[in-house]
Amino acid sequence: MLSAIFQGQTAFIVLATLAVLAAASATFVFSRTTRGRRLAWAGLAASVTAELALTIFLPGEGGGGSSTPVCVVNHDLVEPFATTQGLLNLLMFLPIGACAALALRSLVPAALGGALLSVATELTQAVAPFVHRGCDTSDLVMNSLGAALGALGGLAVLKARGLEVRPVHAHARPTFLAAGALVLLAGALVGGRVLTLQHVDSSSLRFAGSDAEKAANAAIQEAFGDRYSISAVQVQAGIDGFEDRLLITLDEGTAELTWPTARQLSVSLENSSETTSTSFSIPGVTKKPTDEKDAVAIARIYVKAHYPWALRASGVSSYAVGEQAELGWVVSWQRRDRDGVRMPTRLDVQINTAGRVSQLLVDRSPDPQNMARPVLKERDAEKAGRKLLARDAELGSERLTLIQAELIAVRTARLPGGEGKEGYRPQWLLSFSTEQGEVLPERILVDAVTGKAVDRASAVDELEQSEGEMGALPPEDIGS
Repeated sequence: MLSAIFQGQTAFIVLATLAVLAAASATFVFSRTTRGRRLAWAGLAASVTAELALTIFLPGEGGGGSSTPVCVVNHDLVEPFATTQGLLNLLMFLPIGACAALALRSLVPAALGGALLSVATELTQAVAPFVHRGCDTSDLVMNSLGAALGALGGLAVLKARGLEVRPVHAHARPTFLAAGALVLLAGALVGGRVLTLQHVDSSSLRFAGSDAEKAANAAIQEAFGDRYSISAVQVQAGIDGFEDRLLITLDEGTAELTWPTARQLSVSLENSSETTSTSFSIPGVTKKPTDEKDAVAIARIYVKAHYPWALRASGVSSYAVGEQAELGWVVSWQRRDRDGVRMPTRLDVQINTAGRVSQLLVDRSPDPQNMARPVLKERDAEKAGRKLLARDAELGSERLTLIQAELIAVRTARLPGGEGKEGYRPQWLLSFSTEQGEVLPERILVDAVTGKAVDRASAVDELEQSEGEMGALPPEDIGS
């Protein structure tokens, strides 16, 4: 996991190391105390500098600094003990607590001071626009525990060496004053609506068990052989009736696998117009593709070697990714039943301009059993879609043009009120454009049995986001 975090961060690693060494050296030279405690102060300066570098200045994506900062309040106090992030947060504050105890020779300021440092860090992560990490009470809990354990360890060393240990109340006054100031600041941020508290029952990723790790390895091995190695596998809990997902960190790229069924795999190796060696080179392919026909031929070579089942009884289609295919082409194998309903089973392979696999989506969901047969015709589905869109005052249905209508099998759990329900429903997936030719981002689902249109702002978005994303899928290829 650490290798994945620091991948491509050479400049940060160098600068952070120099900052840690500089802080330790300056503190050691200028601290006015005995030689033994000067070393402890230097260690404290080094560990605090390292903590600030990792939590505040480590480059990344997402997190704090949004226009409406949020701090997650996790009600599950046990959860971070079963996560990589939680244990790393604990370990990061162990040396801070230990060095503080050795320097101050007192428990309260060492342990509580570590907790206050964590509070200050979390608040900064939440409100500072330049920070790319989020605020989470799980981090605070593990940081505070790490500082306390480190402080106890430091005091144990002092007692073992027969050195002075100051009473509990030593340094208590400034410590509690600092605590009060931080509490008031946090209260002011929340009360002034600068910071919003978001209460959740779980916020972190869990460790993957041996069975999950074996499934992840098997999925990556099937897709790419021995080309990529797995750095970490973690479990993200599913919500609203959806499966858990295994988040797989590769030495080059990332992947997700539904768990425990392992029926859907999505992989992102590269998402740039500049092709690199991180994408997967297909044995036997030497010619770069110039159009969709070439991309299909190359993808077929890959699929025949890794997923031959997709070639049987499946229709193939392709489309360019980017205005000038600068990201390559997606080649898709999908199957339809006797009524023309697109089944959930699919295989999408994105071939970049170098003729390599850059992204992959494999869905082995079984064909729906006992799914109702569609009775609604396309023209009736179109009427229902237009009626729903006509509620918008700016969009008169007569000014809209239907540009795509497709029958797809949609999991019941992905429809309004269907959370937790198993099964599938045949749905018409509709896309419209305005009279100016602009494609509406809102897509409509119309039940092919009842004729009921699904609100475009909820279920359609969920449908799109719950599918393994790959590249920039066009409107007509929302996952089912």
